[in-house]
Amino acid sequence: MEQVSNSMIEAKIIQIIHNILGYHLDIPLDERLENLGFNSIKYISLIVSLEEEFEIIFRDEDLLYECFATVEQIEWRISGMVSSA
Repeated sequence: MEQVSNSMIEAKIIQIIHNILGYHLDIPLDERLENLGFNSIKYISLIVSLEEEFEIIFRDEDLLYECFATVEQIEWRISGMVSSA
């Protein structure tokens, strides 16, 4: 996978969230996704979409709501995975 900047990662994460929600809105990076209407089904869809988009696989022990609570947390996790790839 080509080198991706943090801002590009954030933009892709937000685009995926918009696709899952079915509408666009401004998402503060520290906003909890559950406050935007995310439930267990949407989190699963998010994880699958992130793995496909960034060509990564999350470790089983990382598949917790708290690891994917905000765009900030997701970006931090993904940037660490793609920079070490």
